Amino acid sequence: MAKLAKNVIKQLGYDKNKTLELLELSDEFKNISNYGINGGYGGFIYYSDTAKFFDDNKDLILELLNNQAQDFGYKNELEMLENFNCLKGETITLKDINEICNFKGESENNFTHTNIKNALSWYAGEEVAHNANNILENKDIDKKYLDSASNKLNNYINNAIKNIKKENKQENTRNNR
Repeated sequence: MAKLAKNVIKQLGYDKNKTLELLELSDEFKNISNYGINGGYGGFIYYSDTAKFFDDNKDLILELLNNQAQDFGYKNELEMLENFNCLKGETITLKDINEICNFKGESENNFTHTNIKNALSWYAGEEVAHNANNILENKDIDKKYLDSASNKLNNYINNAIKNIKKENKQENTRNNR
């Protein structure tokens, strides 16, 4: 799940190394977890983006789907897929699933395949958000981790303030010449 999480974060447009973006990302994960990813989150809006995300992460997504289908007591992944709200009314067959997993390019049923890829990309994004949100809401988070994150944030803010003051001082010096 870690690699899929990294890829979802990248797809959403965040840099895992920037503290302020991580704080914003935690809010985004909370919103995705509460309201669903279909509300318009960058990287998960357009079919072209979600289809490519699926193609790039197909093995990771299908492994997650397989594990959860078993954990949730579905007969197979198809039965679980058929219960996705965004696929209600779609006629999905095992042939469709096999084709999207093994086929590159156009197919005779491209619209259905695109919808399935979109649904599976949304599913991956929501599962990552749910997991991250559960970790963030867990009251037993290691205090050292929180202290470290707090220190990094404070250092970032202090450095930003110093840079702004320095730029203002340089600008004032230029203006007074």
